[in-house]
Amino acid sequence: MVATTGSARTAIAVIGSSLVVWLLLRLRGLPDAIALCGDVALAALVGLSAFWLGPPTVISWGARVAFLCAVVAHYDWPRSARAAWAVSFAAIGGYAAGTVAVGPLPEALGLTALLTIHTALARVVFVVLRATARAVDHAHERIAEQQRQAAVATARRLAEREALATLHDTACTTLMMVSTGAAQSDASWLPARARRDLDALRRRTEITGVVDLADMLHEAEFDHRVRLAAGISGPLPTSARAASAILYGVREAVVNVAQHAGTDVARLRAGRTGDTVWVELVDHGRGFDPAQLPARHRGIADSIQGRCAMAGATATVRSAPGRGTTIRWEVDAAGSDAPARPPNNLARFINERMFDGYRAGLLCVVLTELVVACVKQIADGGMGGFAAWALLAVVGAGLSVSMVTGRPIAGPLRWLGLVAIGAASVVITPAVPDDPVLLGTHWYVGLVGWFVIVLLLDLPLPVIGVVLAAHAGWLMALVAVHGGSAQDLAAVGLVPVGVTGFQFAVAAALVLIRRSATEAAQLAERDEAMRREAAVAAHTHADHTRRYAELSREAVPLLTGLADGTLDPNSEETRTRCAIEAARMRVLFAERDAADDTLIHELRAAIDVAERRGLTVHLAVRGKPLAIPRDVRRTLIQAVLNGVLTARTSARITVLRTGTHVRLSSYCDDAVHTAGPPPSHPDVDISTDTEGGALWVQATWPPTPARPPARTSTTAPPETPEAPGRTARTETAAGRSAERSLSP
Repeated sequence: MVATTGSARTAIAVIGSSLVVWLLLRLRGLPDAIALCGDVALAALVGLSAFWLGPPTVISWGARVAFLCAVVAHYDWPRSARAAWAVSFAAIGGYAAGTVAVGPLPEALGLTALLTIHTALARVVFVVLRATARAVDHAHERIAEQQRQAAVATARRLAEREALATLHDTACTTLMMVSTGAAQSDASWLPARARRDLDALRRRTEITGVVDLADMLHEAEFDHRVRLAAGISGPLPTSARAASAILYGVREAVVNVAQHAGTDVARLRAGRTGDTVWVELVDHGRGFDPAQLPARHRGIADSIQGRCAMAGATATVRSAPGRGTTIRWEVDAAGSDAPARPPNNLARFINERMFDGYRAGLLCVVLTELVVACVKQIADGGMGGFAAWALLAVVGAGLSVSMVTGRPIAGPLRWLGLVAIGAASVVITPAVPDDPVLLGTHWYVGLVGWFVIVLLLDLPLPVIGVVLAAHAGWLMALVAVHGGSAQDLAAVGLVPVGVTGFQFAVAAALVLIRRSATEAAQLAERDEAMRREAAVAAHTHADHTRRYAELSREAVPLLTGLADGTLDPNSEETRTRCAIEAARMRVLFAERDAADDTLIHELRAAIDVAERRGLTVHLAVRGKPLAIPRDVRRTLIQAVLNGVLTARTSARITVLRTGTHVRLSSYCDDAVHTAGPPPSHPDVDISTDTEGGALWVQATWPPTPARPPARTSTTAPPETPEAPGRTARTETAAGRSAERSLSP
């Protein structure tokens, strides 16, 4: 129990100094093979210390150190179970050899078996904790993958909206202006605008940081058709994203003034009120009712309000017929108090899962100790011991049910458990021996501490320490009340050090686990943020490349020609090409809308371009909506628009839909014949027919298979020479007759 002989003191000094020296060597780093051999040798030496320390008891120094060596080995060799068990069995075997040599065989074997059981329980806690850590890693990987996919989808969606808004404000608006003849009287503004549009379409990298919105408004170029009276008070520090959104919105609003307000004068003001930066554009034109604005007019909804919403700004439109229009943008100034970011839940998730796993492992220890205690109590007898064991069994059952059902061990359950433990201590007090040796071997001494740990594990360490100290004080009081000597009290003091102290260390280890979990969560979040940013950048770059490749087919060549002067903006061919490309863009914008009849909704968006050119377009629709793939809808609409947008005064579009087929056809009597080649799609059949100034286009999905010619006799009629394409004109004439009968 206590070192009272010279040999015992010498053994403790030698073994203790050897452990310190070996620890220093291990901290410097050793090969695994050498480290394992040294650990096994030191563990065996610690176990053999019982040979010099006297008869074996559970409260002896040798038993406690051997137990610690056997337990710590599993945490010191986490990647090799064989190495961990080798060190543990070396400590247990050394202890068994030492105790057999100096003590009675039954006691030596009993203590060795108890040491083996405790080591196995420690291994259970380690395995449960490691399994929990792996489960946390797998769960985090799944959650991170889901969050990464969601972040990529959100970023792509925002980038798509931003790209479409930019396309609307730049290329689409410019091409619409050219198609409607805005450059007939003065085209000097067009090259610079086209070059600016090309730069906007090519640019992918988003500006970041803080900019001065006042400087951006002063340096910006607006529609030349509007005279702006500017009153801008700077500086106006704003996030670059919000400033860009507001600037694009102001440009679009000025274009709307030129096209729709019926005035060429507007007032632009900007300033700062407190932490809010604001910009205001006012015109005294004809005004409009915002509630009656058609859905196909996207300048306000997308370019002004939608773009600002994505950038964290707001845009408010106030207008009424005959009272002009006022548009006001507002955004928080850079440097003002921003709402706090929501806390990251990853650290909390890891801590909760690790805590649950740790508590589950300790509960396994408690339940196993409870079974061992039952066997010991049956051997000891006594009603007080059985009553105490029954109370602890009830607490263990409640803890098990809470753990299985996932309910937290807190509130009434916690305090009822502590009350039951206190009652068990009162009941069992007469049955607890006051002899230090027998007291150390009693089943109740160690079991109570494990119950306390499981019940109070989520509370601060001082609370756990106070309860465990009260338990240790109860043990000391038992010996003191029965007249124990100072040596007896010192011997009993080893019980709190060896048992209660170890249990407190187990509870304290959770603090280190939580700290490590928090650091791991921060590191994992940083790594995941880098992976998320890389995935977002890769997908958005691919999307930008794809979009620019699509624009390079027609929009980019048109803008390039308008910028360098190789295209005449007033020629009929250029204006028609600009109108066709602008209509295609309007269809792209309409594809994002939720509509009951997507085909007709997108078709009307394209017809709006023709109507802005002064054309009268009649639309006839027959049949119910069908689910048509997007690429097929684009081809059908583009085919008929190539015909409609070549008309000078009027055109007619017919949509016929059956249960399985869709046919779109367009007809105009005064076509200019400046459209390019028709679009192509493997599942769409497109035919074109011209007679004089008339142009008829038909697009069918899916293609109708050709019928074999009917045979009425065995003798073939003589062939009659016929001009190429005559059969096609005959079929289209019949189609035109059917179309005219359906048109309004």
